[in-house]
Amino acid sequence: MLKLISKTLSAVALAALASSALAEKGEPWLTDMDEAQKVAKAEGKDIFMFFTGSDWCVWCIRLENEVLSKKEFLDYAEENLVLVDLDFPQSEDIISEEQWEHNDKWAEKFKPKGYPTVILADANANGFAKTGYREGGAEKYVAHLQELKAGKDKFATLEKEAATASGLDRAKLLAQMLDLEGAMIEDPMTLVKEIADLSKGQDEELYSKYSNMLANQELGGKMNQLFGGNASKEEKLTGALELFDSYKHLKDGRALQQLVAMIGDQHIGNGKTAEGVAFMETLKNDESFALSIRQDSALFRGIIMANGENPDLEQVKKYYQETIDMDPKSQTGQRAAGMLQELQNK
Repeated sequence: MLKLISKTLSAVALAALASSALAEKGEPWLTDMDEAQKVAKAEGKDIFMFFTGSDWCVWCIRLENEVLSKKEFLDYAEENLVLVDLDFPQSEDIISEEQWEHNDKWAEKFKPKGYPTVILADANANGFAKTGYREGGAEKYVAHLQELKAGKDKFATLEKEAATASGLDRAKLLAQMLDLEGAMIEDPMTLVKEIADLSKGQDEELYSKYSNMLANQELGGKMNQLFGGNASKEEKLTGALELFDSYKHLKDGRALQQLVAMIGDQHIGNGKTAEGVAFMETLKNDESFALSIRQDSALFRGIIMANGENPDLEQVKKYYQETIDMDPKSQTGQRAAGMLQELQNK
C-alpha cells in the first residue's frame, strides 16, 4: 500500500507524535476482526475499524491524539463500540507477518482510499458507514459517530420505503439514501442513474444533480483512457484541455476536480509555466464554478510557478495565501498552508 509522509513535518517530529499516540493504544483496542465480531455479538455493539499508518500518517496520529485517546471517546466506545486497530506502518517490523495478512484481508474488503479511514460495521462485519479525521476534538467526534449510527437505521427505513415506491417518489427516497452522511452503498452509481432516469422531466433540480454525477463518472473514464495510454506528454496536455472544454459545464464534481489537477501537472511536465498559470487564473476567477474547483485552480497557480524555471517565490507565496483565504478549513486550504509554511522556512 502507498504510504506518504507529509513534507511539512520532520521525521523527528513525526516519530515523536507517533510515539505519543501509540503510547495511548492497548486496551480496549483489538487487532483481530474474528475476535471483534464475537465480542460485538456478545455485547450488542458495532465495530469501529481504524485503518491507520501508525508511524507515517500525520492525520492518523492527529486523530489518535485528539480523539481516540480521549476519555469522551473511550467512554462512548465502552458502551457502544468494539475498537479494532488495522495498522499499515511504514516500518514493517511494527506488526507481525500474520497481522499484515489479516489487515490486508480487511483492507481488500473495504478498500480505504486514504488514511485514516474509519469503517463502522455491525457485528457481522457488514460496513454501514465510513468516515475519517475530523476537526473539533473528541466530543464532536462522538456526536458525529452517533449521527452515523442513526443514519444506519434511517437508511434501512428509506430502503424499505423505496422498495414499494415508484416514479419521482422513489427517486426522492433513493436520493435521501445517497445523501446520508458516511453511508456505505455497494453500487451507488446504479442508484444515481436510476434517480436521473426517474427525475428527468419531473424534477429539474434533482435531475441536474444526478445527471451531473453520471457525467463526472463518464469524464473519469475518459481521463483514465487518456492518462493510462501511450500518448505523448504534449498529446496528454492537449487532450486534457479538450476534455475540460467538453465537461466544464458540470462546474463541480470529483472528476472535474481531478482533471484540473491533471491539467496543472501537464503544464508543468510540458514546461508551459505561463500558459498554466494563466489557465488557472482564469478558472479561479470564474465564479460559475464551485468553490472547490476555483480553490484548486488558485493553488495550482503557485504549484505551476514554483516548478517553472527561475520561479518568483514571492509571487508563489501570494498565490498560496490567496488559496488559504478562499477557505482555510478545506483540504486544499490546509494543503496550501503547509506549502506556504515549507516555503517560508527555506
